[in-house]
Amino acid sequence: MKATDKGTPEPSPAVSQEPCEAAKDLEEWRRLRSLATRPNVLEAIDERIVRLEASANTNRDAASREVTQTVPHSSADDTPAASTLSQIHFLPLTSFAWDQSDRSVKIYVKIQGVQDIPKDRIAVKFARQSMELEVRDLAGKNYSLIFKRLNNLIAPDDCSYRIKKDMVVVTLQKSGGQWWSDISFKETKFAAPPKLDQNADPGASIMSLMKNLYEEGDDEMKRTIAKSWMESQQQRMSGESPFGDIEL
Repeated sequence: MKATDKGTPEPSPAVSQEPCEAAKDLEEWRRLRSLATRPNVLEAIDERIVRLEASANTNRDAASREVTQTVPHSSADDTPAASTLSQIHFLPLTSFAWDQSDRSVKIYVKIQGVQDIPKDRIAVKFARQSMELEVRDLAGKNYSLIFKRLNNLIAPDDCSYRIKKDMVVVTLQKSGGQWWSDISFKETKFAAPPKLDQNADPGASIMSLMKNLYEEGDDEMKRTIAKSWMESQQQRMSGESPFGDIEL
C-alpha cells in the first residue's frame, strides 16, 4: 500500500473475480455437455468449452508474466492441485466412413486441413478390440475419434494409418477372417418366444404362433415360413394343413 496526502494508507485494489467466474463457467459447460445428447447441441457446447479454455490459458499466461521476482517460492506442500482448466478438451470426429475386405477394415476420417500440421500432432492407438485417433492443435482445436469396443478383434501391431488431403485413413488388420456387420460391437438381443395359450384350440394356437413368428421374424424367417405355408396349400383341401387360413 502507499500513503495518501493525508497520511492514510490507500487500500489495495480488489482482486479481480474474472478468472474464478471463468472457471465456474467452464465447469458448468462441461456439466451440461455430460447431459446433452443431440449432435448439434454437443458441437455448440464443445465450441464454447474450447473458447473458454483458450481464454483461461491466455489469462493464466498473462498473470504469470506479472509476477515479480520478490514473490517467495512456495513449498511442494503449498502447491495447489492442477486446475481443471489445464485439461485438454477434444472435439469428437463424427464425419467418417468405412469398408472392409477379408483381412482388414479401413476407416476414412474426414478432417479439414489435417495434412498441414506436423505429423507428431497426429496419433493413433490400437488395442486388441479398440482404437483411438487424436489430432492436436489443428487451427487451435483438438479432435478425437474413439471406438472403445470394435466389432471384432484386431492385430494391433499390424494396424496402420495414412495422412491424406483432408483425411486420415486408418487400416485395422482383422485378427480373424470374420465379416464385420458394423464398425462397433453390438450385442444381439433375441426376443422371447410368444407363449401359447394352454386352454386355446391347438390348431388356432399354432396359427397364432406362426403368424407372430412371421410378423416379428427377420427376412430369413419370413422366407422359411412362407415356403412352408405355400407347400401346405396342397393339403388345405384335405384339411391337413396346420396353417389353416393364415394370411402371410
